[in-house]
Amino acid sequence: MIRPNTTWTGPRHVLLIHAGDWHIAADRYREWARQWLGTPDVPRWIQEADGWVLMGVQNGVPFWRIPDVYRSAEWMGVDYLHVQGQAVDNMWFDADGKRHGHAITFLYPSPRFDTPEQLRQAVRDIHSRGGHVMFYFLYERWTPSHSVSDDLGTAPRSAIPPEYPIPGLDFYEKNALVERPGARPPKEHPFMVHRMMCLGSPGWQEWMRHWAIDVYAKRFEADGFYWDVMGRNGPFRCFNEAHGHHGENRWAAGSAAVLERTVREGRAINPNYSCAIEGCQDALAPWVGFHLMSGATQTPEVFRYTFPELCLVDGFSNHYWKWTQVEKARRVFLCGERFDLHGYHAQVRKLVWLRKRLRPFIDWPARFVDTVGVAASDPAVQAKRFVRDDGGNRAVLITLLNEGLKQDATITVDLAPMRAITTAHLFTLDGRIRPLQSTPVGQGQITFTAPAEPVAGVLFVDAVDPSLRVVPILEQIQVPGRDGLELTLFYPAGRQEKCDVRLRAPAGVTLRAVDSPRPEESPAVERRAWEPEGGLASLQGWEKVHADLQWPGGKTSVWSLLCPPLVNGDMERLRPDGHLAYWPASPCLEEPAQGKHCLKLEDQGQGGTGFVNLLTPIKPATRYRLSARIKRDTAGSDTRVSMIEYEEGSKFRVSASVGAGGKANEWQEFTTEFTSHPSPRSSAVYLYRGNSKAAWFDQIELVELK
Repeated sequence: MIRPNTTWTGPRHVLLIHAGDWHIAADRYREWARQWLGTPDVPRWIQEADGWVLMGVQNGVPFWRIPDVYRSAEWMGVDYLHVQGQAVDNMWFDADGKRHGHAITFLYPSPRFDTPEQLRQAVRDIHSRGGHVMFYFLYERWTPSHSVSDDLGTAPRSAIPPEYPIPGLDFYEKNALVERPGARPPKEHPFMVHRMMCLGSPGWQEWMRHWAIDVYAKRFEADGFYWDVMGRNGPFRCFNEAHGHHGENRWAAGSAAVLERTVREGRAINPNYSCAIEGCQDALAPWVGFHLMSGATQTPEVFRYTFPELCLVDGFSNHYWKWTQVEKARRVFLCGERFDLHGYHAQVRKLVWLRKRLRPFIDWPARFVDTVGVAASDPAVQAKRFVRDDGGNRAVLITLLNEGLKQDATITVDLAPMRAITTAHLFTLDGRIRPLQSTPVGQGQITFTAPAEPVAGVLFVDAVDPSLRVVPILEQIQVPGRDGLELTLFYPAGRQEKCDVRLRAPAGVTLRAVDSPRPEESPAVERRAWEPEGGLASLQGWEKVHADLQWPGGKTSVWSLLCPPLVNGDMERLRPDGHLAYWPASPCLEEPAQGKHCLKLEDQGQGGTGFVNLLTPIKPATRYRLSARIKRDTAGSDTRVSMIEYEEGSKFRVSASVGAGGKANEWQEFTTEFTSHPSPRSSAVYLYRGNSKAAWFDQIELVELK
């Protein structure tokens, strides 16, 4: 606010007159920002991450099932789970029992979803698999009615242990944001109305630090916090004299102070500790691991180009544009961002794996230079350029988006800083790596024809350092008639290296070397394969296998899951907490068809059909046999076991179903054969109680027919 007859001196600014487009201004801004920004202190696991999987506990997921969601993240190729909705005030219920969502402001874990001990155990289970977990905090909101109400949304005040004290009303008055001179924080606090707090208030900063460090880092062993909205809203001037403000704008400085302290204290507890924010923020970047671009913008290339060293996550959150999940994920790949995923999606998974194959030429120290130095002859084809020129590396990557499958579009590429093309390869969604032909056009430029593929990557290499002479990827074989793991070794310089590979598999898993199912594609590509002794059916779970590689001048490690079509179909394996392993249910001991346990679905008086489901990573377009033993209390009921395969959106098909119309109070065996969907979003086995009041399931099998 500039008062009459006063002088205001603004901050330093730059007026730049230039040829070209916005890239020139971004270059100038980057040059200035790096004088004070420095190199962000980001743990290695974030640097190497291809994204995260977001889950919402508030959607009815008990804490003990969080590791199940993490396993689906692993199947997507991601080892970071982003957990929201875990707190006690994530929702509330009115007098009619209607549910209302609520911004999280008091972060004690909701008893609705189990105990704090279960939450801590879930984090430990994920850590035991080499994974990472962050939790959610809406960073500038508080609900003053918590100070006086006995109802905290999903639990009464009496359910909160004394070591998690709820502050009194003076907490709000002292730390609230007051946006007008002479104003005061409201005195009336309707039930569950949340209000803004001041990021420049020391009391609010301590509240944020307390939950992030004293509670979630120390007690629940989290790897960090996701601070919702922090990179997207503000700044706000504050006039709350209770914490000494008279119109100052301390919003960004306060946010930076919180992040600096929580990351510093978090690292003392956990060397892998970091944080994530919604939005992209250079001022906060020194302490931020992930910046969520989210679906709120259609121009991610601006921030991505200006700060190629920062980790941007983009995808399905705040998805305001009318793209399908696959269409959005294609654009994430195009700009080299990390994937913000909301669960399992087989088609998006292919994009994640394509990114993995090209990661050393996408992520820093590779630089995203957007459209600088690359042009497409057809505006329906988009092309982006990446440059790697650190040390002895000289390579250029072009990512392509060609959703119209244009066959005659020409891509022109500036090869600088390359001096010559040693290798040129086309990378596609099907995992193939093929030599690519290009045509020189003078002045260090070449042209090539864009492949008729929805997305692809074209990599040109002049030279690479020894540490980059082998680029490995490990993945489960997903072709009919073949099982196991395939290791692809890409040699960017075109010469195969003597590479030692050692597999690390869980106890009880024995892998033997076999021939790769793929034909030889290029002298720069080598493939090795292994299959489990006894086949996939011998595996007791979704097993995580690591491959440690070493060659002259370099070493690295990669991992993949190895998953049978169905796990624990006999219901005999239990979790340490007593629940059925993998299934979202407890074991039933009432005369199982075989063994000690079965799974029971029972009408609890809530109406509805009643079902449970289990993700099944089956192969596309493959013949399977589905069998199950079922008992029901109502003869002729539609109790059944079904294979449901989802397409884009909510569309699905029932690929197989067994059990409907059986006898009452008698175990019966049912079986059928089917061919799986050629291109599903996801596949799952569903157990339906149907119109029986109770139904029992046992000995469910899903076997590939070879």
